[in-house]
Amino acid sequence: MDAAVRGIATRLSRNGEKLVACLAMLRADEAHMQATFEAFFPGLLQAAAAWRADPDATFSGSGTAPAGC
Repeated sequence: MDAAVRGIATRLSRNGEKLVACLAMLRADEAHMQATFEAFFPGLLQAAAAWRADPDATFSGSGTAPAGC
């Protein structure tokens, strides 16, 4: 991953060095981020399916995900 991130950083028009500087922090928290994403992703898929089924549906602005997420 480090090589890929460094490659992306060289292509950024600005702030590429900030991306590279974050690598150690990202590595330190990688397991937690992975677990959080794995818990979140199934709900995201369900929400996307619900929105595709009814694109005009509106959801409350409560800051919570729609039912099923």
